[in-house]
Amino acid sequence: MNRLDRALLLLLTPVWLVAFALSVRSLGRDEVVAPFRATGAASASAYPRVSRIPEWTIVPDRAAERLRAGDALVEIGGVDARGASAPRAIALAWDGMDASGALALVVERDGARLPLVARIPGTIPKWPVLAVSLAFAATALVALLRFPHLRVARLGFPALMGAAIWTGSYFGTTPAEWLAAFALRAGSLCFLQPAAVRALRSFPDGVDRVPWARGWPALLGLNGVLLVDGTMGGVLPDGVASQAGRAFAVVGGALFAAICAVRYRAANRTDRRRFKWLFLGVLVGTAPGAMVALASAVRPELGRWFLPSQLAQLAIPLALYVGVTRHRLFDIDRLLDATVVAVAGLALLVGAALFAGPAAARALEAAGLSGGAARLALGVGGAALVAPAALAARRRLDDWVLRDRRARRARARAARAALALREAARGRRDGGGRARGRARRARRGMSRRDRRPRRVRGRRR
Repeated sequence: MNRLDRALLLLLTPVWLVAFALSVRSLGRDEVVAPFRATGAASASAYPRVSRIPEWTIVPDRAAERLRAGDALVEIGGVDARGASAPRAIALAWDGMDASGALALVVERDGARLPLVARIPGTIPKWPVLAVSLAFAATALVALLRFPHLRVARLGFPALMGAAIWTGSYFGTTPAEWLAAFALRAGSLCFLQPAAVRALRSFPDGVDRVPWARGWPALLGLNGVLLVDGTMGGVLPDGVASQAGRAFAVVGGALFAAICAVRYRAANRTDRRRFKWLFLGVLVGTAPGAMVALASAVRPELGRWFLPSQLAQLAIPLALYVGVTRHRLFDIDRLLDATVVAVAGLALLVGAALFAGPAAARALEAAGLSGGAARLALGVGGAALVAPAALAARRRLDDWVLRDRRARRARARAARAALALREAARGRRDGGGRARGRARRARRGMSRRDRRPRRVRGRRR
């Protein structure tokens, strides 16, 4: 390890240990999201104001009970919010939320003070992300300390530890601790994506073959800044920070895909298997979270499953370990085919349940089925429709893989046969020449003047 590697080891490891220990200590307090976005108080005697209502906030049926943009927040969770900044208002909301996702507010609207209750779908258990954080940190530390001579282990350490800090900083029992945890997550997000791009450029052989992706991917670190601005109500207009964050996520995904494509084309057969293991881990690890994020855009109450869905990210360090150390453990091509088909089928089921499910359930209930029976019938019917198509797609992909393998083996056999024929033809053509060459080499021991044997150390050669 060089000085930079030792410095990162001594810096990132204690930060993760402290954040993880604080998160374990506050494990009994679930994670929450704020039911509003706020702007800070204009003066010490003023109150913060609601700037926007997020899509996950539950809207009451009665208009008078709804929280509106422009309301002055007099009390948040029973605490006087006079003079509070936007981060302070959000932290008070995090701290004042009860276990059912309800937050007691007192707002000032049109000169009158009104007691309101803002609700979110529910609190979010944080233990799944802590398990993921432990797996990332263990992978990073074991790889660096066990294989310090491998460049890919040294480059992967900052990215893996950044992911461990990002998923392990969910501590907080007071408003100040909530804000500190949020700031640490935002800072780790600024560091994580550029470090991941730097590691991916040299995966898996440690040689950087993507020179065009140097330097400028550090701009992806702006994701952390946009997270702070969108959550705390910063300088950007309402909604701009969230849209810019999504755009940066798309750009980052495209960059990762381009780097993987370049590295895969330049890799040998073994390194390609390792890339497939990495892709398998990323696919399994990110697909559930992506599905929950898309589903929560349609049905906000499903957003509470986002952190539990991150438990699937355990597949990423596991796939990295298997790909680097045991890449021949399974038939990765067929395993990857089955995973792609399963993820696609699950995405179809989730999409159908979100968009067509409510209307179909109402139709079945109108036909006389109870709510539970209608949902069960829809689930069984959707699975019966998707399963045959998934099995057929799996067979087609397996056939394609097997045909590709047979073609590669045939090409390899043809190349070996052609090489053997060329060697045999060269041997027949140069057979006499080799005999003459042996004779010339035997005569090198004779002097040029009289071709008599020279004496070497007192004896003939």
